[in-house]
Amino acid sequence: MIKSRCHHIELGEIASVLYQRPSVVETAGPDEEVGNRILTCVTVNGETGSDELLRHCGECLSRYVAPEGQEILDSLPRASTGKIDRKSLTG
Repeated sequence: MIKSRCHHIELGEIASVLYQRPSVVETAGPDEEVGNRILTCVTVNGETGSDELLRHCGECLSRYVAPEGQEILDSLPRASTGKIDRKSLTG
């Protein structure tokens, strides 16, 4: 859970909406407070674009929960334990 724009937001809610799209393989966001912007990073198979995914989130989530930006990556960064390295996603 993060706090953004005076709202507590569960990142899992955003992830579950993104996973509704068959092309989304993996998604993550920063683990820390992100201020006024919610950003997500995703990996996809196929030709799904960031605009399409942001539009889908905007249709399915409240305005204050929907991500404002998104980066499509070939793979999400991993720590030595194999878990997603969320700190690498903030930069």
